[in-house]
Amino acid sequence: MNILAARLSSTKNSVSNDSLFACIKHYNSLLKELTNLKGQILSISTDVAQILSEIRKNYNTQRDSRLLTHPEGNHVGKEFVFPLSTIEEFDKFNEKLKDEIYKNKINKRLYFSLNGKHTITRNMGNIIRAYISRDVALSYVAVKTTSKKKVFKDTTFFTSIKTAIRQKFENNQEIIPDSKLHQALSSVLNNAKDWDGYRVARIKKQSSN
Repeated sequence: MNILAARLSSTKNSVSNDSLFACIKHYNSLLKELTNLKGQILSISTDVAQILSEIRKNYNTQRDSRLLTHPEGNHVGKEFVFPLSTIEEFDKFNEKLKDEIYKNKINKRLYFSLNGKHTITRNMGNIIRAYISRDVALSYVAVKTTSKKKVFKDTTFFTSIKTAIRQKFENNQEIIPDSKLHQALSSVLNNAKDWDGYRVARIKKQSSN
């Protein structure tokens, strides 16, 4: 009788231990899943914040573009509709800028569009995005000649941009060298691939992978 009681007690303890181990294992599994879920939520929150930031940036850029092309109507004359959508249109625009009267109107518009609280790069980006499309921008490099792309620094339009920026930001103590303007131009054109919502699309694609 004592032997039977001992065996029953041993069996009861074994069942209790097995249940305890099972509970601990289940708890650890749940904890791991919650940790993974927390990481996914943080990742999604970061992606959403980036997307919202890009949406705000695009909105501000579009607003600045409207202000940039507003003072004398949507165009200077009726010859061009900005932003220019083809290289051919941009070539014609650069040719038109060789006319002193037309160039002075554009230079004046560019000057008054500049925001002294913003960086040169941001101001330059707002100007270029207002005047040429993403496709046109992607057809250019900033400074170095390549076999496939044109050089933006050699355009008449960039000469007008430089003139406006120097008039706005230079003073007796600070002269803006070409190298600084070329650096800003490189930054603008390198980011052209993300214009028109392409950055948001890229973030969404990365989030889905």
